[in-house]
Amino acid sequence: MNKQLPTYLEAEQVKDGYFIVVIFNEADEKRTKDIGELASKLNKDMDCNITPVVVDARPKILASKL
Repeated sequence: MNKQLPTYLEAEQVKDGYFIVVIFNEADEKRTKDIGELASKLNKDMDCNITPVVVDARPKILASKL
């Protein structure tokens, strides 16, 4: 996120971008902890508006199956 997305934003001359993260397992979830802080730092340093979006795609246990 700290290189590729800012490069695209700059190349396209836009300030708004979304960084989409899809969580498939616990390890993925652990890696998403600092994404908000990183986005805030990039927004401040580059005068842009990167919005992180985290999608939890892990299988859910249905209430009817409990």
